Amino acid sequence: MSTYWEKLLDIVDRTRDKIFFFSANRTYVVMSLDHYELLLEQQNQVRNDDSLESINKEVALLKAKLTQKKEDEIAEDIKREHLVAEPKVAEVSEEDQDSEFHIEPVEIR
Repeated sequence: MSTYWEKLLDIVDRTRDKIFFFSANRTYVVMSLDHYELLLEQQNQVRNDDSLESINKEVALLKAKLTQKKEDEIAEDIKREHLVAEPKVAEVSEEDQDSEFHIEPVEIR
């Protein structure tokens, strides 16, 4: 390896910095292997955190849906109980049974 590259790599090792090389169509980065591994670990951690966050959001949505479903089921049960309840029959005395009511038209002037 040329002394020029050795000097550049020595600077990267000492400073724990990166060196960028630009050509007409490409860009290159030179960094230490330790720094590159650390960068990969951080990237994986971010992905795991994003995955955990999306899972937590999905769980929260499912809980909300279940809660709403339970509330809807309870409301439906109440409606059903109200509709199915036995009608109350008013007791009618014998006098009332013998009475007759007639509806007559009323004239309005």
